[in-house]
Amino acid sequence: AASDVYKRQARDHMDYLLPYSENKNELIAYGIYDLDKFKKINDQFGHLTGDWVIKKVVSVCQSLNNEKVTFARLGGEEFSITIRDSSLEEIENFAEQCRLAIYGIKTLSETGYDFQISASFGITTTTLSGYDYMDLMKHADTALYTSKNNGRNQISLFEN
Repeated sequence: AASDVYKRQARDHMDYLLPYSENKNELIAYGIYDLDKFKKINDQFGHLTGDWVIKKVVSVCQSLNNEKVTFARLGGEEFSITIRDSSLEEIENFAEQCRLAIYGIKTLSETGYDFQISASFGITTTTLSGYDYMDLMKHADTALYTSKNNGRNQISLFEN
C-alpha cells in the first residue's frame, strides 16, 4: 500500500531515497498538489467540513494504491507525491488519477453541503530537477503555481 508520512518524515525519507536512487541511477518523480480555494471551503462550511475534506482527499488518493508511491502532508492542504524508480509518464498518469479522484468526491451525504473539491498539481523528476530535495520541492512548487495561474484543477510540469 502507498505509505503516508508527514513533513519531517518526508524530509528524512527523501534524504535517504535520493542518494540511494542517484546511486542506482533510478529516476524519482516528485509532485506537489494542493486543494483549490480550500480557505473558502473552511470559511463557508466550517473547520469540521474542512477536516473532512483533507481526510477524504488523502483516502481517495491512497486508494489508488501504487506501492512505489509515498504521500506526505506538507502542511495545511498541501501534499507531496514521491514515486521511486519512476518516469515522467508514470507521475503524469498517477497525478491525473489523483486529480480525477479528488474531483469525483461527493460531499453532500457526509457533510450536508454540496460543493466541488479540486486540486492543482505541479510535477517534476530528477531528470529535470536533479537529486536535491530542495530543488525538487522548489521546481514542483513552481509548476504548481503554473496550474493555479492557468485556472486550477490541472497538472503542470516543471520546465527549466
